[in-house]
Amino acid sequence: MSEETTKDTPCKIGFVGINKVLLRNAATALEDQLKADAKTSKDIADFAEYPPLASAIQRAKAMQVDLPEEIPGMRYWLFETELAAPRYRKLGELRADFALQLKGWKVEE
Repeated sequence: MSEETTKDTPCKIGFVGINKVLLRNAATALEDQLKADAKTSKDIADFAEYPPLASAIQRAKAMQVDLPEEIPGMRYWLFETELAAPRYRKLGELRADFALQLKGWKVEE
């Protein structure tokens, strides 16, 4: 990889463990965006109600997540629905941030 390619990398990611405050903030932002985008997409409305996601968001907002975890079944949502459509870019960024926080990773821009 050339030096030019590596200096264009927009952020660094590192494992730090669960930061409950950042996770709560990420959950709240994701939930707000899900509510907004659910008005324009049945896929997004269904995703917002997906039990593993809804549970993770609620536990994160209540600061009850102590150990890193993953949301099962994300492959379906990312590849079989319009969740990754360009018009839902903001939702995608917030979902990715929440997922990384939930796994105990920190993103620095």
